Amino acid sequence: MSKTNQAQVVLTSIFGVIIIVMSVGFATLTSQLNINGNVAVKSSNYNVYLDDTSYQIAAGSQPIEPPTILGTTITYNATLNQPGEFIEFSINVLNQGTMDTYLKAITLGGITDSYKDYISYVITYNSVEYTETTTDLNVLLSKDTGLETITIKVVYSSSLDEVMPTEDEIELNLICVLDYATQ
Repeated sequence: MSKTNQAQVVLTSIFGVIIIVMSVGFATLTSQLNINGNVAVKSSNYNVYLDDTSYQIAAGSQPIEPPTILGTTITYNATLNQPGEFIEFSINVLNQGTMDTYLKAITLGGITDSYKDYISYVITYNSVEYTETTTDLNVLLSKDTGLETITIKVVYSSSLDEVMPTEDEIELNLICVLDYATQ
């Protein structure tokens, strides 16, 4: 065997041994991490509604027929006979669920621009008055305290500067929608 061939065999053998040593060494340097855990998930519920036992008519308000209060809806009927009269009532919104909820929007409707001259419609929630649709809210109704009062007021303006209605009777179908959501 020639010296070149012997050198090649020796080098090949050395490289083979190096590769085997590196493989074993690399295998001893690798490891595996295991992460195990248990998570308990408890039940929760979402329960926001109008408290029918909290309905109150404000002092000085015109009479309001007994409303229908069914969970998340209240329907009322009243008549304003002359300028200066108003109806006003309050009712509690309850959160008896197991998670916080947030008032995200209040939608108001039912009064067209032609009627806004002599009728005002005001919703008070969390001590803030709303007279138009508002969609950028984030008002907490906590699962812990779970109560907020909403007040609805409709006023037949007594201002002499206002334009009075020309129709004998106007029927306004007022709406107020409070949109709640969890965060």
